[in-house]
Formats: sequence, C-alpha cells, structure tokens
Amino acid sequence: MSLVQVDKATITSATANADLTGITDNSVYMLTISNFVSDASSGGHALLRVLNGGSPDTTSNYDAAEHNIRTDTSYSTASRTNTSFWYISHQLSTTTQSQHNSIIYLYNFYDSNEYSYIVNQPVDWRSTSHLFSRTGAAYHTVNQSNNGVRVQKDYGNILKAEITLYKITGAWLIW
Repeated sequence: MSLVQVDKATITSATANADLTGITDNSVYMLTISNFVSDASSGGHALLRVLNGGSPDTTSNYDAAEHNIRTDTSYSTASRTNTSFWYISHQLSTTTQSQHNSIIYLYNFYDSNEYSYIVNQPVDWRSTSHLFSRTGAAYHTVNQSNNGVRVQKDYGNILKAEITLYKITGAWLIW
C-alpha cells in the first residue's frame, strides 16, 4: 500500500471550513485530520460533507452509525438518518487543550452508481483530560460522483488544523 497526497489544507487562523478536492477515480481515499482545534468562543463538533462538483451537498441524505468510546464513562452506540452532514468528532471544548484527530477512509466517492461512504477512526482529547472516539461508518444515500469533502464545524470556526487527502494505491487491508 502507498499513499499519494492529493490535497492539503493547513489552517492557522479562524476559518469556517476546508474543502479538499481531487477525487478523480474509484480508488479508496484517506483523509487525515490532525490537531483540529475550535475557536475560543464556540466549541462545537467537527463535521464532514461530500463535495459534488466542488460544492458541498447540504441535502438531508447523510446516515451514520457509531460506537462512542470514552475514558470517563461507559461506551454507547448511536445512529442518525437523513441529516445534512456527518459528525466526525465529539463536542469539542473552547480551549486549545481540546482537539480532534482522525483517519477517515472514503469509499465509492467517484462512482455515480453507488452510495459514497466513510469509515471514521477518530480520537478527541477534551480539556477535561478525557479521550473520546466516535468510531463508525456513514453513508451518503445518493448515487452521485463526488470529487472531495468539506470539513467544518456545526457552529463557530476552526482555529487550527492540518487536513490532508490521500489516494490509496496498491494492495492494502484495514483491520
């Protein structure tokens, strides 16, 4: 397996969103998010949307199921249907000690005959000194060709983050 960098966004000041494009075939792609921090006034969750022709799809066609793993209490499961985005993090606090990191695999994004779907493997550090993980899978229930993703917050801005889109080439396995 090898990774070919397709697009990258480095955020160093308050920004509403980051669009990463360059999905041009039916390969599996991988999105990495490192040191994602909310601006000081908002907290909120990190969200993901598909880009269709470079524009975010804001229709209510996002479904998800997840296993929420936490170090401060017991685990839980959750699911959502017909939302206008995918949650990819837990609630982030408003301090710079709270951050989101994730590896997200993107499947069928370019294939207009299949639903696009993701597998999210995140870890969030809260300012309360706890780890959270919203591990799961999610579908965009529209047969359309998507050329990228938008990373944003449900409210407020992204203060800093490094977000990279890779194309996976060669043989590979995910355990």
